Amino acid sequence: MAGLFYGQRMHDLIRTPRVIPFFLLLISWLLPNHVPPFNTAYQDFSAVSAVLLLWILFPISIRLDWRILILVFFAFLPVFQWWLGTIFFWGDAFLASAYLLFFLFSLSFSSGLSDRKGLREEFISRFFIFLILAAVLSIWIAARQWLLLSGSLWTADMPPGGRPFANMGQPNNLATLLVMGLFGVVYFYEKHRFSHIIFWMLVLVLLFGVALTQSRTPWLVFPVMLLYWVFKYRRDFRLTRFGFASMVGLYACMVVLLPTISSTLLLSSANPYERMQSLERLDLWWQLLHAVLNGPLWGYGWNQVSVAQAHISQAYPVSLMTEHSHNILLDILLWNGPVVGSAVILFLGGWLFQVLRRSRSIESLCSVMAASVVILHGMLEYPLEYAFLLLPVGLLLGVAVSEDSVVKTIKVPSSFQYGIVCVLAMLLFWAWSEYRVVEEEHRLMRFETAKIGSVQSNHIAPPVQLFTQLREFIRFVRTPAEPGMSEEDLIWMRKVAHRYPYPPSLFRYSLALGLNGHTDEAREQLSILRALHGEEHYMEALQSIELMGKRYPQLQYIH
Repeated sequence: MAGLFYGQRMHDLIRTPRVIPFFLLLISWLLPNHVPPFNTAYQDFSAVSAVLLLWILFPISIRLDWRILILVFFAFLPVFQWWLGTIFFWGDAFLASAYLLFFLFSLSFSSGLSDRKGLREEFISRFFIFLILAAVLSIWIAARQWLLLSGSLWTADMPPGGRPFANMGQPNNLATLLVMGLFGVVYFYEKHRFSHIIFWMLVLVLLFGVALTQSRTPWLVFPVMLLYWVFKYRRDFRLTRFGFASMVGLYACMVVLLPTISSTLLLSSANPYERMQSLERLDLWWQLLHAVLNGPLWGYGWNQVSVAQAHISQAYPVSLMTEHSHNILLDILLWNGPVVGSAVILFLGGWLFQVLRRSRSIESLCSVMAASVVILHGMLEYPLEYAFLLLPVGLLLGVAVSEDSVVKTIKVPSSFQYGIVCVLAMLLFWAWSEYRVVEEEHRLMRFETAKIGSVQSNHIAPPVQLFTQLREFIRFVRTPAEPGMSEEDLIWMRKVAHRYPYPPSLFRYSLALGLNGHTDEAREQLSILRALHGEEHYMEALQSIELMGKRYPQLQYIH
């Protein structure tokens, strides 16, 4: 990469300690570890650490936009919902509020770069350098996966019949990273650091990588970004409207040609037309929209989409259990209800529209376009629930906000800034320590359930205070359904079973209800299992209850 830049400039950008946060961001995009219970936990911890180090290493004076202060109120909504009992477990409220606060933290940092133009350009240049590096390395990994080459310690293995995803965990997340990298290439091209040849070479490589993912997200992203570029185009831009349209056309050609290339190389590849015709997501959205309209006025709570689905599944069955609606707007409505949710959407929509409209410099334009890739992806998936994508969005939007001289700001004392950094750093360390404990207990729980080995945990649930939702799920898995359970036990089982409505969870809760004389409620849980997971799982549950009915006569009335 160094040969692509003016040598001294590149040297200056990577030689100072300020480059460490960007290395952490690079790591968050390239780590191959994807281990339950949170498959991207290590990537998210790396991204959060990067944001904290940015605050420590960059000498900036924070001036908060008053609209950012309003967002602080939204960040504490999950805690308030937990206090009201809407959210079942403190861990869900903690995670939601922590992610929102760190997003605001990243947004506040980069928006504070407005006072020093040189520092602002230094930050965005470093960010895009490492973003492009992550994109190029990810394409190399994805190409190896596509060609079915054996992996290594530093690359994730692609499951049989899967689509290349590099180390991003999901093909759609990889596509998003690559398109973000594409706007980094546009930035350096507009800043005259890339020649025409280097620019188009990188564009071709990145577009090929996006095509490899076979993601449908770019079909939404590219037309919207083309329209925005046409609207914002100025005569001093090197990339013309036709040039941008040519990039979109090249991508379309690669998507059409990829199945032929794959067949020639004797590789499997999904038909892009078949993927475009899949309507399963629409059924899920329709179901969850009814959950909004027929659910609590103030919502089901943050991270409680599975609870909403369990609530509505009998009336509108869709055999696709999910913990996310795959649409950020619908998620907000489910979490907060139609009243507060609509207010949040209108506020955020108005704010983002102003950011898009007022962006003028190439720094702001490329930043806001790269951030918009993730936001548009959020209309079809849930990339905004990963810190390694959410926090970069905050950093990029902050760059665009930083040049807005119209907005009134409030200066934040330096002592308060560093105090917040210390508190969040301690919170991060606490969360890291607890998560390592939960991860090990979750691993043991999976071995116990699969009857692998003889190692047993010393306690029924890990002694943690932050990740209580995982603690209670582990406790639930290790707690057998039996006669003589108290009403409190059954209420607790209901919370866990509806928070994690997997077939074994719903079956165990139904069994506990049946064993303790709640026959009608037991049938209802089996009905939910049938609606969420289909006839096969339902029949398996009935057969198990029928067998157990020989030992427990009260179960004979359930089926």
